[in-house]
Amino acid sequence: MDGLVQLGSALIIITALLLSNRTENFSSEIASIGSVAKNDIPADSGLPLFLNFYPRFGPDFRLFDLIQKLKLNNSSPMWNGIYKKGSGSRSLLESKKLPPVILVPGLGASPLFARWNKSSTDTVQTVDASGDFQQPDAWSCKQVQDTWVQIWPPDSDGLNSYCWANNTRVVVDGLKVVNATGVNTINQEFGSLKFANEDYMSTLVDALEAVGYVKGENLFAACYDFRKIGDPQEIDAWCMSLTKLIEQNCALQENPAIVVGHDLGAVVANYFLVGAMQEWKDKFIDKFVSVSGSFGGCPKALRAVLSGVSGSENFNTAVQTSSGLSLMLPNPMLYGDNPLIQFNQLSYTSRDIPKLVESVSEDAAKVLKLSKMVRDTSMKAPGVEVHILAGTDLNTESSYSYGMSLTDEPGKNAPFYKLDLPYNQKFNYNDQFTGDGTMPKFALEYPIFWSKYQSQPVYFQFFTGCEHTKILSTLEPIQYILNACSD
Repeated sequence: MDGLVQLGSALIIITALLLSNRTENFSSEIASIGSVAKNDIPADSGLPLFLNFYPRFGPDFRLFDLIQKLKLNNSSPMWNGIYKKGSGSRSLLESKKLPPVILVPGLGASPLFARWNKSSTDTVQTVDASGDFQQPDAWSCKQVQDTWVQIWPPDSDGLNSYCWANNTRVVVDGLKVVNATGVNTINQEFGSLKFANEDYMSTLVDALEAVGYVKGENLFAACYDFRKIGDPQEIDAWCMSLTKLIEQNCALQENPAIVVGHDLGAVVANYFLVGAMQEWKDKFIDKFVSVSGSFGGCPKALRAVLSGVSGSENFNTAVQTSSGLSLMLPNPMLYGDNPLIQFNQLSYTSRDIPKLVESVSEDAAKVLKLSKMVRDTSMKAPGVEVHILAGTDLNTESSYSYGMSLTDEPGKNAPFYKLDLPYNQKFNYNDQFTGDGTMPKFALEYPIFWSKYQSQPVYFQFFTGCEHTKILSTLEPIQYILNACSD
């Protein structure tokens, strides 16, 4: 799919307003404005895959059958045991206390809420990029929105609204990523398992509940603002919230925690682990499970920053400067001299990304530079037991050929490095990488090398044909995670 579809493989503190640092009570009475309805987003909209409807359990009815059997085996009100690895049922002789599980979602999987005051004439947006007047009663074009409304994910009205894009975008102010002028944003309550789409991670959550986990008791999510998470100040504040959540619940459950990160969530989670003291990790962290981790980035993210998604200019405006997207750009550490872009009969590699990004957006270039520290730190070994899960053997976009402009829709996987030009270096790369549909396999394999830099074990397993996000609703990976949580 195009654009950011499969970037999820494509897109926190709830008591603090990130812009003003003022403490607020987060109301559960948030209007549903901007929420996503199933099947309401077209497949080519550019939204991450998990914002598009797909069957909750996919075509794999074996997984549905497994979860139902687990529920039946463990539904007795007299039950007082825990799930045993590989047994399909619980042991009645063991404590029911379970290691807390913290799910860290991928790019764009966390809902965002906003309110704004644009009463001054110099900040009111009344026309779109074509000079057409916006509808005066459009919710996103209000001069003042004094109650919290959901701005991410967008509904179809949001995708068509220049005002929504202007309210959602972020820019760099000094050394910090901030909202548009006059806009305040927050996430939901930290630890909540509500994602941008109700089906995202729902199968994994169902499976964990079937073996005894309870939302808000020993099963949590650590959501974040994907637009700002590459800002060192933003991610450090998120790490403080995650530390508190883990410490409180490890004490209650009398077990160290298991951190499960998907897509960008694995990168963010690893940044947290790298920065934690080893003594603290030895006490509070049992293991880290990376599912389709986007370490080292992917070419799709580069295309999203440069040319966005065909037919969705507003969407591109809103996400182009996202620091989370910057964290997913191809890293020269992995991609080296592999050609990614052809433009004006010249080829560009991952080493050219800063100047490519700057040529289309100065704001995006500033965000990329600000995010470098977070990206570099997230590539280091975490110093805990690691489990790497990923799909493979799917065609994965690897390169793009642009015509007149880098902001135009490119040709995909064009074999431009085979052009018969005397100054063009010849490369022996396939037109498509093999990977999970979003991440190439060599990038998915990168965390395996952590085993050289830490004493804790690093396990890995690849699943043939598992797509970047649908791996979360496939039998074998779910079984692996259940077993990891029962060791």
